[in-house]
Amino acid sequence: MVAGNGEKLSPEEERHIQNLSVIPTALVFYVFLGYFFVFHSKHPESLSFSLLYFFVSFMVALTVFFLTWDILYAHWTQQPFSSRIKPFLGKMSMLVVAYAMFGAIDLIANFTLSSKLDYSGIVILTAIAWFVLWGLLVFYFKEELNQLSKGQW
Repeated sequence: MVAGNGEKLSPEEERHIQNLSVIPTALVFYVFLGYFFVFHSKHPESLSFSLLYFFVSFMVALTVFFLTWDILYAHWTQQPFSSRIKPFLGKMSMLVVAYAMFGAIDLIANFTLSSKLDYSGIVILTAIAWFVLWGLLVFYFKEELNQLSKGQW
């Protein structure tokens, strides 16, 4: 079931690697979630703190997912991990751009709409605007993003 030197994996093997990558990702996310509920549920924090906390925990969890995926992929294809650094950095760059874009939209919405809406309304509006904009960007640049995630840049 292990692919030879440099061979591509079958879709079943890739799905198996994805399933295995979810395990450490879920553990990391549940640790962050448990810490939040144990130490911050007794005295609720502001919405901005909660948003930032879950933003960081989700980003760390996705980093763990991408890193685990590339480590397992290198192992199963019997390649050195150094061959997977470019794909990992490509996926991480997409993740950083997505979060930076969310932050920029949130900053602009806070600056322009803070007198008209409360912060929770701004966060909801930011999330909707981000989903629409990110969806359009992914649809428009799907080939480039696919190449970037494969490390072909």
